[in-house]
Amino acid sequence: MKKIILVVFILLLTASMIPVTFAEEGSGTQFESVLLKKGSITVQETIDVTEDNFTDYSAYIAGVESVRFQATIGTDVATNQKVYAMIMKTRGQGKDFAAILDLDEVDDAITTLKYIKDHAPEMENYTEIRYKTSGGFTVVGYHTVKGSCGAYIIFESQLRKYYDLKQIDTLIDAMQSVKDVLNSKMKEAGK
Repeated sequence: MKKIILVVFILLLTASMIPVTFAEEGSGTQFESVLLKKGSITVQETIDVTEDNFTDYSAYIAGVESVRFQATIGTDVATNQKVYAMIMKTRGQGKDFAAILDLDEVDDAITTLKYIKDHAPEMENYTEIRYKTSGGFTVVGYHTVKGSCGAYIIFESQLRKYYDLKQIDTLIDAMQSVKDVLNSKMKEAGK
């Protein structure tokens, strides 16, 4: 038992030293409510799933690097409560950014991206389509007056990563891959 507590303590200590800024204060993801619960021992398993390697001029100017997509499972050791989420990490403006989407929000983000892909080209004037998660991550689709279309994702209301219309399928595929890993982990856990 002492070995298990020591291992969990070392994991928590190591995780606390990673300089990643999570979603804005007061965010309400289920994942964070379990993982950041005071007075609890929690375990977080994170699996790297994929990474986008899109760089365009706007990403270059903003200094935004590729986005890493991870599946993560948080467990409250005392209650054995498990929560499943997607973490997206990137670097820009000289610091690290991360966004957490609960499993149900991954579905909503994918649905939003599909809607953007299918409907943004037919819109007129300047139009935006938005979906904001409980953790402060936002998916935005746009159609400009000149007819260009695309999407961008916003980390912590600050950092934007742009995708043109042709790249949206790859973004959807990355999110779907994370969802598939999480669903597989849920089946293994008997949920």
